[in-house]
Amino acid sequence: MLAGDTSSKLLSVQDKCSVPLYGDAGSTTAFEKDSKTNDLLFDLRTNGLGKEAIILKDGEARTRITENSLGYIETDSGIKRNDCHLVLEGMDVFSFGIS
Repeated sequence: MLAGDTSSKLLSVQDKCSVPLYGDAGSTTAFEKDSKTNDLLFDLRTNGLGKEAIILKDGEARTRITENSLGYIETDSGIKRNDCHLVLEGMDVFSFGIS
């Protein structure tokens, strides 16, 4: 399996909270099927709760981009982004990670 992530294209350069945390990357994973079982290869054990902690509101496959998607909003000092930029709620992600 090949996986690539080009998240830098989804970030607002005016978002001082998210820009330093993300970079582009790629990975390769090899799987081998066990002929003795028909079990799933892997189970991510996720139910979608907390999806708002790291989300791209408009664009990509979820929601079409509209004129309103492109308007910049200042959500906090030093954080300006539009709905086509990645949103990261750091404390929510941290809490999930340690639980």
